[in-house]
Amino acid sequence: MMTLDSLVNSANQLLDTGVKYIDLTLGILLGLLAIYLVNIFVFKRKLNYLGVIPRRLLGLPGIIFSPFLHQDFSHLLFNLFPLFILTNLLLIRGLETYLAVTVILIFMTGILTWLFGRMAIHIGASSLILGYWGFLLMSLSGGITVSAVLTVFVCLYYFGNFIFSIIPQAGEEGGQVSWEGHLFGLLSGFILGYEWFIDHGKFIIALANYLGLA
Repeated sequence: MMTLDSLVNSANQLLDTGVKYIDLTLGILLGLLAIYLVNIFVFKRKLNYLGVIPRRLLGLPGIIFSPFLHQDFSHLLFNLFPLFILTNLLLIRGLETYLAVTVILIFMTGILTWLFGRMAIHIGASSLILGYWGFLLMSLSGGITVSAVLTVFVCLYYFGNFIFSIIPQAGEEGGQVSWEGHLFGLLSGFILGYEWFIDHGKFIIALANYLGLA
């Protein structure tokens, strides 16, 4: 049952999280910007070859590196806002959970894209963003909170243009969109979210402990 007190508490929790981890979240955004600038001006976009190239040994490093690479500035800029919001929402669950979920999503999405994606270079943080959104969407089952409302808001903002990006697109512009990365990111997020709320995140917590994140 939503009450004014619960909304105030959720808002305060989100604000406290944002302040506590501001160095981390800003560092992520500035890091992505720095990688983009180095890629453009130093390597002349050659770092994009570190993206996921399906079913090619050369494309295996992309499983890890692809979320950090972007084709152009508009591609990067469009990802920064939802990444900032969703990162803070996920950090409410703790730094260990955030790190573990991020690692799992990167590997799940990257591996699935490498196995089943079409022959192209798949790059961009949007697959990770959709993974975060899929995971956080499960928080709606716990009631209406500021976090849940913001998750839906980011959904409306982000999916307003990307709702059809999880299916194959026709035309030159559609061919440049990694709909496979978007789709597999979203599915991976749903799977992790289901595990978290059904099994109380035991797998995620165990992985965090194994990786030394907890």
